[in-house]
Amino acid sequence: MNAVKTIAAILAAAFIFPGALLAERNTRHGANIVPVAIYGSDGRADYYEADQVYQRLADSTAALFRSRDVYLDAGRGTASIDMGKTIGSKYNLQEGERYGDQPFGSFCSSFLVGEDLVVTAAHCFEEYAPEDSRISYKDTLFVFGYIVAEAGRFPLEVPAENVFRFKEIVSASYDKGGADYAVIRLDRKVPAGRFPLAINRGAAPAVGARLFTIGYPSGMPVKITDPKDASVRSVSAAKGFFVTDLDAFKGNSGSPVFNSETMLIEGVLTRGGTDYIHADSDGLTYYDPRRPGGFSPGSAHVVGQDEGRGEDVTLIGRLKNFLPVTEFERAIDEAKRRNVPMQAPSLRDSGIVPAIYNPDGRGGGFVPAVYYPDEDDIPEPTMQFI
Repeated sequence: MNAVKTIAAILAAAFIFPGALLAERNTRHGANIVPVAIYGSDGRADYYEADQVYQRLADSTAALFRSRDVYLDAGRGTASIDMGKTIGSKYNLQEGERYGDQPFGSFCSSFLVGEDLVVTAAHCFEEYAPEDSRISYKDTLFVFGYIVAEAGRFPLEVPAENVFRFKEIVSASYDKGGADYAVIRLDRKVPAGRFPLAINRGAAPAVGARLFTIGYPSGMPVKITDPKDASVRSVSAAKGFFVTDLDAFKGNSGSPVFNSETMLIEGVLTRGGTDYIHADSDGLTYYDPRRPGGFSPGSAHVVGQDEGRGEDVTLIGRLKNFLPVTEFERAIDEAKRRNVPMQAPSLRDSGIVPAIYNPDGRGGGFVPAVYYPDEDDIPEPTMQFI
């Protein structure tokens, strides 16, 4: 029996912790900066590699697809995803490039903030950024469960209940040098198993605060970055964003950016640097070329942890008035009041992990607790709650 089951038995509860980044190029509107790459070492992990806490957070994110790329089969109750090429073939990447064998299909990321509300980046849609997107929000599907559940098993199909349509824009703002977000109401409520996430309603994060993100880089299945790898570089509160060194790519636009210590969402991933670099026959370097097949096989753009332009994140405070206070947010506030440790670990650490338990097992009434990945470390039952 693993630690989750052990604690669940002790507590009689179920564990439920609970556009694309635009390419850097010149347009008639001037220089646009937006995708992202690797700062320092590559801290991304697939769903199956992450701790269960992070998996539960990832369950509350959704990938954005064109409706023509998802085929709903009402009879079977499934949705097939048209992914076609691999990342390696699409971007003409070198043999052995990380994730080069994975398929792609989505164009942006989003996260659940209410029973039928998601947040993403406004520039993902042509209604707000016609120079950068050719996709209407009315032609977008929001797909939960787009994950790699085990090594080599790619999500060519998901349950039809995981697919949602656009209903209305609650609020949106697009400033390519400032805040960039869209709050969208879905066509129906998301089942309780995928819980609305918690946001920071207070001050902007401090410079140096540790961060991680969960999203769909380059249209791949969900990736979770290591909470120890990235931090806040600078804050432009007046313009509504801050700069980080998160590892992210085109397709991460709209991803939630979490504070590694509080587990609260600090912002919406919006803009960044170069994704992939290639060289021509003369050895000249090209950044995110439009037709990468005409160059030598390329690779992800890697810079030092403190180098490069960084990634811009819209402050969640800019849209907090449009987002309801969730049960998860209340539970985190209660954990803080009880002094329950909420600091996030490394994705592969075996130490204590912060958790939220749901005594009734139906998606509400979260209770702060502590999850022990190694059952040998579990203290007496009376020690589980503080």
